[in-house]
Amino acid sequence: MRGTKVGHKSTSKNFNKSRDRKIAFTKGVRHMDEKRIQEITKALEIIQKRSPLSSTRAAQLLQEMKTMDKGEVEQLCSALIEAATKDPKAKIPSEELKILIEIENTLGARTQILKFRVSPTEKNQIEADARREMGESGDDNKGKPNVSEYLRKKILGK
Repeated sequence: MRGTKVGHKSTSKNFNKSRDRKIAFTKGVRHMDEKRIQEITKALEIIQKRSPLSSTRAAQLLQEMKTMDKGEVEQLCSALIEAATKDPKAKIPSEELKILIEIENTLGARTQILKFRVSPTEKNQIEADARREMGESGDDNKGKPNVSEYLRKKILGK
């Protein structure tokens, strides 16, 4: 019989499935360092708790994280952070927003942090402060001040 091993009842097809499962397991989150796993888990828990729009996706990613590839987990987490920060119904306190921004920085993503939920006069004041503090180097490609970067620095205190 082709595909059988002497003394084993498994065929090569079943043997390959077992090997593939082992490869998938070693490719997964196990190759992330413990600190990175904790950061991503913390971010997903914040999103699950605070953002009604992204909470189900965050819960699903928390469950499936152990079987996924490291890059895929980081990419999905980054997308969820972006969706949660732009969610108009999300009530994220500044301390948790600071955590999300720090995690976002470690993931290497740069999302637009703020969808303005303030009055037009407050928005103009924030833009003026951003332009004054960051100067011309803080302008985005449209010539407006990069308010997201200004707020990121202000929240992180850097």
